[in-house]
Amino acid sequence: CFSKSGRLLFAGYEDNKCIAWDIVNPGDKKEWDAHESRVSCMGVTLNGKALCTGSWDNCLKIWI
Repeated sequence: CFSKSGRLLFAGYEDNKCIAWDIVNPGDKKEWDAHESRVSCMGVTLNGKALCTGSWDNCLKIWI
């Protein structure tokens, strides 16, 4: 999913990580171990201040 500004693309992966890709500067990215199992869904709040990720580990996490 995209950030509110559209500059960041958030992606979840089977290796339990999330990556925030900067689409203006593709070499710039932030990567973090988000869950204990694969990341299966995510969404950004309407005001753009938080990201929620869901995983096969049966957890939802809010990232501010």
